[in-house]
Amino acid sequence: MRIDAHQHYWKISRNDYGWITPEIPILYRDFFEENLIPHLKKNQIDKTIVVQAAPHH
Repeated sequence: MRIDAHQHYWKISRNDYGWITPEIPILYRDFFEENLIPHLKKNQIDKTIVVQAAPHH
């Protein structure tokens, strides 16, 4: 079994991460499970651990 030990999901409009700005275009967009799944399949990852790092929920 292969496990991805760390990833985050975020929604830009929540403003959880002030450091993610338009000046970082590769990150300045929403990231959800559907964005991760193709990478998991491509790399044969079976399970993942999602990390909550936002200052609120």
